Amino acid sequence: MIEYYTFEHRGEADDYNDRIFMSMSSSVTMALVFGSSMESGREEAFEVFGKYFSEIGEKVDFLMLADEISKQIGPECQYLILEICNNQIAALKYGNVNAKIVMGGELRDLPNGVFGLSEGDKIICATSNFYKYLSDEAILCDAVVSDSCYEWMSFLVRRISDKTELCCGNLTAVTFTVKP
Repeated sequence: MIEYYTFEHRGEADDYNDRIFMSMSSSVTMALVFGSSMESGREEAFEVFGKYFSEIGEKVDFLMLADEISKQIGPECQYLILEICNNQIAALKYGNVNAKIVMGGELRDLPNGVFGLSEGDKIICATSNFYKYLSDEAILCDAVVSDSCYEWMSFLVRRISDKTELCCGNLTAVTFTVKP
């Protein structure tokens, strides 16, 4: 089972321009699009992601999904697509949207590819605006002491708000935990 929690905040920006697309079935498929980084083509990119995520059913070929989406969006679109299925995670990122994983008490960047997961592993996916004011040590510390995705996200947001950085622009993140 996968637990998750999302955080979307517009900051001082006039509009919230990032998007999170999520499909939950026997697997979790998620896309985080850093729309606030785009000068143009944002709505068209959102339409492409929305179309594919509305069509996802029980069986999705992650690589085909990622390939089809990347063919239809402009090169300025920055995104992360991931799928968590059984004991594996597949990730494809482009631009300044990153994922980090806490495994066995260590924090690592989640590169593109397919990797194994274990119970208790925690994943954070976020735009560079969200990570900007967080150190890896802070992310790891908050992950280790939290009991839920909501609590982990709350700790992270508290760190950002303690620095009065919630007004820096759009902040977007998703936390995941692999549960028994």
